[in-house]
Amino acid sequence: MKYIHYELKLVLKSKLFVFSIVLSIVSIVIGIAGNILLIEMEKGLTIFFSGFSLSTSSILPLLAPLLAALPMADSFINDFQNNMTTAIFVRESKEDYFFKKFISVGLSGFLSLFFPLTLLLIINLLIFPDYSNAYVGVIGGAFSSIFSKNQLFYAVVIIVNSSIFGFIYANIGLVSSFYFKNRYICVFFPLIVYFLPSFIFPFMGFDKYEPVTTFDLTSNTATNGYLVSLQLAFLLISTFFVGYKKIAKGNLNI
Repeated sequence: MKYIHYELKLVLKSKLFVFSIVLSIVSIVIGIAGNILLIEMEKGLTIFFSGFSLSTSSILPLLAPLLAALPMADSFINDFQNNMTTAIFVRESKEDYFFKKFISVGLSGFLSLFFPLTLLLIINLLIFPDYSNAYVGVIGGAFSSIFSKNQLFYAVVIIVNSSIFGFIYANIGLVSSFYFKNRYICVFFPLIVYFLPSFIFPFMGFDKYEPVTTFDLTSNTATNGYLVSLQLAFLLISTFFVGYKKIAKGNLNI
């Protein structure tokens, strides 16, 4: 736990973490700017939903994997190039190192999306304290039944789901660094995992399984909470085991 705590202290002070948060806020503001008229008319939680994805100018769902990976996806490469791994592997096994790194990198991705979205919700509630249901169009997709009953709870679901998404995609970047050995690839590789199926799955009738539905919950009305949870669980487990298998073999030369 000391190692994880140390890593998190470093990431909270890092320029890349700050940059990720700032980029998230800019993306949110762009989304809000495209929905000003609706926000003025409907009030409620329209600021939050517009900043997240329910706006013609929303770009947060496009950048989410990058925002999660930016702070720490290249941390293994940094450890290796700074000759820290040699000393670490003397004190503990590669498997223990990977487990701790998986948790710390995941938490950095979690916080990268949790902080700006929570701040957005708080600001929305300060501006419009009455969070009774506002009309933002017909909403479908995962957890849409919650939206129709309680929009505040739906906003909380979005924050929790997005944060878990960040945990997973930050680790996709980490594990990719074991294979591609390039800090730029490991930051952008999560975007490939996120978007590439969108060009393939629709032609196979699998559009409701596109990874984009795991962040932008309204992007496909055919999906549901079960499918989103199943996809995230699959990504989490497969990412962990692919990384664990690679590091257990010890073939990590860069």
